[in-house]
Amino acid sequence: MTYKDVQENVQNTKLLTEQINDIVQKCVQLRKLSKESVVELSKWLDIDRRKITAFEKGKFDVYLAEKILNWYGQQLNITL
Repeated sequence: MTYKDVQENVQNTKLLTEQINDIVQKCVQLRKLSKESVVELSKWLDIDRRKITAFEKGKFDVYLAEKILNWYGQQLNITL
């Protein structure tokens, strides 16, 4: 592995981390704009509220993100 390869991997990792943070923030923002609590959202999605709370605190789950975004009529897009 060359220095250039390492630099590209670091850049890709930073981009992915930024996108993940943006996705989590978008999910939280959508929930709050709809004036829904974590408990309400968990009931509608049939998911334990602790999973949503952990997700909103940074424990990323791509399937949960997709489910939340779809609930609010959004789509999940991750690009590198």
